[in-house]
Amino acid sequence: MIDLDLNALLFSTDVSMGTLWRVKESVWKDQLPSFYVAKEDTKMHPGLSIMRAKSASSEITVPLLHGTSGKKGPVVVKGISNEQKYDENHKCSFGQIICPAFIPKKKMEEFDRSTTVFDPGLGPNWDAEFDVIPNRHKPRVSIDEKEKLDLFLKRKMAEDE
Repeated sequence: MIDLDLNALLFSTDVSMGTLWRVKESVWKDQLPSFYVAKEDTKMHPGLSIMRAKSASSEITVPLLHGTSGKKGPVVVKGISNEQKYDENHKCSFGQIICPAFIPKKKMEEFDRSTTVFDPGLGPNWDAEFDVIPNRHKPRVSIDEKEKLDLFLKRKMAEDE
């Protein structure tokens, strides 16, 4: 009989390909190559998981593509934020920085495992307590956006062979 951690399976944070995240700028700075220059006035940039394996283990790292505002790029996702400065069709581009950041899944689970999940007042101050949180406004890319992500990743893998 297989010994499964039922708690890990039932309450594991979804980090699968296509999930969207809010990642503190200092985390991007630490994880991306030295050419990445963090902007002091920017609190965070979105992240897009390219994790192919479905794993419940908290011991893994999750590859995230860095996102930035833009209508052009390998993978464009719209409607990622409900912040007042963006309209509902605001576009975010992923894959302009080709190398992903590898974020420990433990970091991505901290918010979901806290009582803060139920605190409506956390809002814009999430980064004071957490490095990475799920993008609650749009938790995952659409089917069309996922197809573009798949094509981008296949093209990158073919180039690397």
